[in-house]
Amino acid sequence: MGFPHMGFPQGGVISRLLMNITLHGLGNHVCALSTERKKPVMIRYADDFVFLCKSYDPALEALRNAEGFLLGRGLKFKETSAPAVVHITQGLNFLGCSFRRISNYGYDKALTVRPPIFKGNVLFA
Repeated sequence: MGFPHMGFPQGGVISRLLMNITLHGLGNHVCALSTERKKPVMIRYADDFVFLCKSYDPALEALRNAEGFLLGRGLKFKETSAPAVVHITQGLNFLGCSFRRISNYGYDKALTVRPPIFKGNVLFA
């Protein structure tokens, strides 16, 4: 008698272990395929992860490589929380915290950061 193909219960001990194994392989795969001199940095905790990249093009490359890695294992990103490429000045939420680079409120105009706008793969400052 066989078991139905249902996977593992979410939140179970084995689920966390399998996710950490998969994310370790994902991080290694994306960094190995990166064509940039400065490789993407992967930050992960449990089943959440973020890739930090130097600019927009390496971020898109990391996203494509991550999707390819998951697709090769029969996995994909959930449509409701599709991955996004954002600039640090636009900010991101990770593990219940909001990360964002903000300006210095004009105290030193040379260091003031203004959020860029991405349209496709073109950056408008």
